[in-house]
Amino acid sequence: MIKYIILTLSKFPLIPVLGIGIISIIVGDYFAKLYSQNQNNWFFLAMILGYILCGIFFTASLFKTELIVATIILEAWYLIWILLIWFFVFWEKFTTIQSIGMIISIIWVSILMIAE
Repeated sequence: MIKYIILTLSKFPLIPVLGIGIISIIVGDYFAKLYSQNQNNWFFLAMILGYILCGIFFTASLFKTELIVATIILEAWYLIWILLIWFFVFWEKFTTIQSIGMIISIIWVSILMIAE
């Protein structure tokens, strides 16, 4: 069943398929954060669904491009959006070490994007 879904999705253009995968992982992380604050089973199910959908859409995107290119695109957009959600929605406070780690991550993803 999942193989059929992935093969069907692989016929669509790369950007929408990968975009939905990125949205799915962000939704998964959003509900994971909500679940960590309030152990509601619906949050847990939404989290699992988001992660499963990300895997399906990411796998379908591999039929259109190489693994490294798809991973760099996914990670770059995921990193940007998840930082915005953590900061503006959940008002997370970042330690100095976390801030340095995020800056290094952004730099490395940028370097990988330029290299490809």
